[in-house]
Amino acid sequence: MATTKLSLTLDTNLVDEAKRHVGQRGLSRYVSDALRLRLQRDRLEEWLATADVRSGPIPADALAEADRLWPDA
Repeated sequence: MATTKLSLTLDTNLVDEAKRHVGQRGLSRYVSDALRLRLQRDRLEEWLATADVRSGPIPADALAEADRLWPDA
């Protein structure tokens, strides 16, 4: 996998907390994983918005049925 070195400005408290979890050497991987997850979420939200436009929103009765089947979700 190719990598790119760059400079970022991040919230000090977030960086300190992340370092406590992963150490100094694991920080790049941790930030890369977080960015990957955020991009996946963004793509999913875009897909859902497109599906809403194409097919309309999920019917209320279907949402109620899902809530009944998976009450802890």
